[in-house]
Amino acid sequence: MVTIQTGPLCGHAVRFSPYTGDRLAFAGAENFGIAGLGACLIFERDPSGAWHQIKKLQWQDACYDVTWSEATDNVLLVATGNGSVVVWDTTQPQECVLQGHSAEVCSIEWDLSRQHRHVISASWDHTIRLWDVPQQCCLSVLNGHTEIIYHACWSPSLPRTIASVSRRWRYYIICCLLYLLVQEIKCFACGILINLLNPFPKLMHTNPKSLHVTGANMKSTNYLQAVLMAV
Repeated sequence: MVTIQTGPLCGHAVRFSPYTGDRLAFAGAENFGIAGLGACLIFERDPSGAWHQIKKLQWQDACYDVTWSEATDNVLLVATGNGSVVVWDTTQPQECVLQGHSAEVCSIEWDLSRQHRHVISASWDHTIRLWDVPQQCCLSVLNGHTEIIYHACWSPSLPRTIASVSRRWRYYIICCLLYLLVQEIKCFACGILINLLNPFPKLMHTNPKSLHVTGANMKSTNYLQAVLMAV
C-alpha cells in the first residue's frame, strides 16, 4: 500500500485522471473544511512507483470535490466552500471561476457522454446547476430539493439523466431526484424517499436499471437500493 502525504489538508475527494493511471487529483481543506484554506493537488507517479506533487491550486475556502475534464487532460473543475466552481487549466496562470451557487458546492461531475461541454454541480443551496464549460455560463438551475444536496451524478447508461440525493427533515430521510434534461435546458424530476439513519449519502450506479445510495458515519455504513424511475 502506498500512502500520499497531503500536509495539513484533510481529504474530501480523490480522482484518477481518465487519461492516465499515473496521475490523480486531490481536493481537501484545513480543519476538516470548517475553517481555513483549501487546495486541489495533482500528484504524478514516477517509474519507481513513488508519487510526487506536481501542481497545486490554493483556494480561500475548502475544496470539497474535483473532476477531470473529458475534453482535455490539463483541465479540472473544483467544487469549493464559498459557492464557486473553479475551472483550473493547469497550463494557464489564472483560473476561471463560475459563480451562481449561494452556498457550499459539495459535488461536481463532468458529463459522461463525452460531449466535452457540460458539468453538473450540487450545492447546499438546495440546487443543482448545469454548466457549459467552454462558454463559462450556467444553462439551467435544477430545483426540487428542499434541503442540502450532498451528491449528484450523471447516469452512465441513460442519456442526459441526472440523479441527486439530499437529506430531508431531521430524521435523515433521503430524497433522491432523477432529472431528464430536454434540449439541455429544461428538466423534469421525480422523487424517491429512502429512510437512511446516517447522513452524508452518496450515489453510485451499478447497472442500467438500478441506483445505489450509501450513507456513513464514523461507526457504521448503511447500504440501500432504489430502482430508477422513468421520467
